[in-house]
Amino acid sequence: HYINDIIREIIDTKSRALFLPRLPDDSEPVVVGVLDASLGGRKDLSSQGARSIGLSVDGTTFFAPVDVSSRRIKRRGNSSFDVETLKAVETTDMAIVISLVFEELRFGTSPNPQPPSGTTSTPQPLNPAY
Repeated sequence: HYINDIIREIIDTKSRALFLPRLPDDSEPVVVGVLDASLGGRKDLSSQGARSIGLSVDGTTFFAPVDVSSRRIKRRGNSSFDVETLKAVETTDMAIVISLVFEELRFGTSPNPQPPSGTTSTPQPLNPAY
């Protein structure tokens, strides 16, 4: 559902130019999230949080942003640690989604470990030696 929103946004804004840095071909890309949050920093004294999630290569300064967001934090926090933690959980959640989508783009869909409905076979352990 969320992916359809992203695709729709890309199609609706295709006339805008977007620069994405090219990552080195000989390196393994990783998903990286950068975040920050401030307690009571808005006019209404609510908290604000921002995140940027993208692809990078370990040991380099290359960063290709995939998702950038800055908005009010929906839950109330009593300390800077609270709102930073709320933003960290949200950023981690989105980074996992992006890494799963990126993995599917690179390697194709993963096989479903569950048997089709109506069958009686049980899933086998990954390592039958145990």
